[in-house]
Amino acid sequence: MQDQTSSDEYRERLNTFSQEFDLGLFVHLLRKSLVWVLGVLILTFVLSRLYLYYTPQIYEASAILQIQEDDAANKILDVRPIGEENGIDAKVELIRSNLLIGQCLESFPLEVSYYTQGEILSAERYVLSPYRVEIIEKRTPAIEGKQIPIQFNGDEFTITVREKTYGPLKVGEVIDLEFLAFRVIVVQPENLSE
Repeated sequence: MQDQTSSDEYRERLNTFSQEFDLGLFVHLLRKSLVWVLGVLILTFVLSRLYLYYTPQIYEASAILQIQEDDAANKILDVRPIGEENGIDAKVELIRSNLLIGQCLESFPLEVSYYTQGEILSAERYVLSPYRVEIIEKRTPAIEGKQIPIQFNGDEFTITVREKTYGPLKVGEVIDLEFLAFRVIVVQPENLSE
């Protein structure tokens, strides 16, 4: 009997709540929830800004090549020279060839990568580096893919390779180490502190 009475009271209170709207109770509940909603929104905003700030940007590029042979005289006369029906196809195949891609990649300065090291992130500088390293001779393949920190002090610099520090070394001079011969050239001295 007790269970029946409590469920009847619950139904009656629910029915009363549905019929009578208490504005004060609604405002009180809204204020209580508003603090949590605003807190979650602010926390989400701050975390998204931190994520965007500390995530390196990724760039993507695409290109469309349009090859067009337009000879107005031949078009008007509707004359096609013999052996030139496949001119565009030959150019497309030349563009797709591995030989051309290899020649393009060899023309890029990809032998040395340049990075700036920050407190949290490191970023590749590629051609924006204030200095350039010219590799004269690689004496061992073990040096490839290894980071070699370089620190400048005026027209001198030091490098650290395999936990051994070399320097001070002069900018512009050929540096001859047991595993590598190279030269460091400063391109933009005003940006060396970055």
